[in-house]
Amino acid sequence: MLAEHLTLLEAARYLGVSRAKLSRLAKEGVVVFRPNPLDRRVKLFRVDDLDELLIGPRRLHPASHRSIAAL
Repeated sequence: MLAEHLTLLEAARYLGVSRAKLSRLAKEGVVVFRPNPLDRRVKLFRVDDLDELLIGPRRLHPASHRSIAAL
C-alpha cells in the first residue's frame, strides 16, 4: 500500500470519525475511495482527499467530531 493511501480504519482515525461514519460518507460520495487492487473488499482513501474534506468549504478540523458528523 502506498503511503499516500489509508485503509478505512486508518482514514477514520485520521478524520476523527467512526468507521461506520466514513463508510457512509464514502457510500454517499462525500469522499472518494478506490478498492485495493490486491483485495477489492478493502477501501483505500487518498490522504489528499481526506485533507480536502477537512479543510473544504465547511472548514472542518480533524479534532472536531461535530463538524464531520453534521454532514
